[in-house]
Parts: sequence; structure tokens; C-alpha cells
Amino acid sequence: MIDTLRESRSVFGTRSLVWVFVVLATLFGATTVLASWYSSERLRRASDYFNAGQRLESRGELGEAIEAYRNALEISPKSEYRLALAQSLIRSGRPEGASTYLTELLRSDIASGEPNLLLARIAAKEGRADAAVNYYQRAIYGFWPRDAQKSRLDARWELIGFLESAHMKKQATAQLLELSEQAPGDAPILLQIGKRLLANNAPSQAAELFREVLRIQTGNGEAQAGLAEAQFALAQYVEAQAGFRKALREGQNSEEVRRSYEIVNQVLALDPVRHDLSPIERYRRSLLLLERSAALVSACGVEAAPNTLLNQAKEAQSERPHSRDLESAIDANIHLAQEIYGLRGDCAQSDQTLARVFASINSK
Repeated sequence: MIDTLRESRSVFGTRSLVWVFVVLATLFGATTVLASWYSSERLRRASDYFNAGQRLESRGELGEAIEAYRNALEISPKSEYRLALAQSLIRSGRPEGASTYLTELLRSDIASGEPNLLLARIAAKEGRADAAVNYYQRAIYGFWPRDAQKSRLDARWELIGFLESAHMKKQATAQLLELSEQAPGDAPILLQIGKRLLANNAPSQAAELFREVLRIQTGNGEAQAGLAEAQFALAQYVEAQAGFRKALREGQNSEEVRRSYEIVNQVLALDPVRHDLSPIERYRRSLLLLERSAALVSACGVEAAPNTLLNQAKEAQSERPHSRDLESAIDANIHLAQEIYGLRGDCAQSDQTLARVFASINSK
């Protein structure tokens, strides 16, 4: 009887424990389900706020969009929400607030492309050139989840534009040359780079790229005009003249091309030290150089007192030297023309042809 009672108590105790475990398991499961539901609900609310922010921003309601993004971020610290909030703050003219969120993004991923690009723009606008360049470089070599190649290329072009606007032309040239190495055989990109190099006073490098484009696309008028402009900048006037003539035949009839071609023709027609000219022609040109220099100085308002250089120029123009004295007369006229040209001072009047002829003379 006692044994039976003990056995009954044992069975009852075991059953009680089983029930306790069942109840605890049920409670645990319910708690887990509830926690999961609560978490999902929070994420859903955050997503709703984010989507609302995008809709508001698309309608130009930036203030309301910022609040929506803030609400989303308070619920869920997703990088997507943080980035959207930073972008909206920038668009609303509050870059200082955006910097905080962008810096937080970089703490978790320093190589993230877009936050670096946005921080580069902020630094550039604030005049912090070194910081801007650093952020741009990170953006160029950083991670982009979509359209990585295009995004990196766009970031580099933006860096080049910033360097140019900051008058950092050497750095801009270096970036352009690096970009050209990454685009072999890409004629449109090489053409664009060549034009920017030319604008940044790098005509030698620009000429090489224009030649490369012409090797890829024979008859490319833009490349031909660009090469002629580069040769013009390098004082290669004979080559530039032929290049401009060819560019004009290929339809590059812009005002800039016509003007450069005109100046090249004038330089070649006025230069008195070309070795392919006869002494008589060189003497004639030296007189023209004197006349043009005197006219420029007169236009600048320099007074011509007796025995001044301008009077000497008039006397030289009335002389008729013997053939054996032509060389010395040519040298004297050129020297006098240079002295007269130097009288112009800070005069606003300019004569590109004269400037280039004198530069050509001094280089020989």
C-alpha cells in the first residue's frame, strides 16, 4: 500500500514537471513571437517613415521630409536612412548637420563612395581644399553599390572641376593624365580630356591625346581643331596653320578656330626672322613690325616727344639702306620695335600677333 502511494506521488511529480516545462516553453515561444512581431512592426514603421520622406522630398517639401527621415533613423539605424537624411540636409542648405551623419556612416565603412563624395562637396564649398581632395580621392577609389564605374568616373570629373576652379591646375592636369591612362581607345573621353588639358595650359599633353583620337578616328574635326590649337599654344605656327586649314575644311568653323587661324596667318606673315625669307622680305617685315608696334603704343596714349623712340621709328621707315647693309638694318629695326613695344606698360590695348612675333623672335 505504501509502495503504491509512493509510486503515485512519483508519477504525479513527473507529470507536474512536464506541465511546468510545457507552460514555460509555451511562454517562451509566445514571447519570441511577440518580440519578433514587435521588431518587424518597428522595421515596418521605420520603412513607412522613410518612404514618406521620399514622397515628401519629391514634392519639394524638404522640411517635412527631413523629419520623416529622422523618425525612420530613430527607429532603425540603417545606413540608407542616415544617407537620405544627410542628402536632404544638404539640399536644404544645412551641410553642417549633414556632415555629422556622413561622418557616422564612414565610421562603419570608410571606403563608402557616396558619403565621401558628399563630404568632398561640403569641404569644397567651405574652401577646405585639402579635405575636399582627400574625400574626392576616397570617393573615386571607394565602394559604390550601383553603377560603380560611372560613379567613380563622375567623381573624378568633379574633382578635376574643383581643382580647376581652385586654380590648382597642376593637380588637375595630373588627374586628367591619370584618367587618360584608364581610357585607352575611348575617343570621346580622350577628346574631352584633351580639351581640358589645353584649357589647363598643358598643350604638349593635349596634342598627344588629340593625335591619339585622330589615329582612332581619322577625320575627327574636333580633334583636328584641338591639335591645331595645341600647336598654336606651342608656337608651332606652320603646323598650326596647316591644322587649322584642315579643321576648317572638316567643318570646324567656330569663331575661336577662325580667330586663331587668322592670328597664325598674321604671325607667319609678320615674323622677320624666318630663315626661308629673302633679306629684302625680312627687311620689309621689320618695317611692318616697327609700324605696328608704334601704332599700338600710340593707341595706348604714350606721348611722342622729339627724339623719342617713336620718332626714331619714323626715321627708320624713311631710310633706304644699301643691300649690303640690310642685315644690320633688319636687326636695328627689330631691336627698336621691341623697345617701342615695351612702352605700352599696363595699357589695356593688346595685340596678340605682336606678342607672339616678339616671343618667337626671343626664342630664336
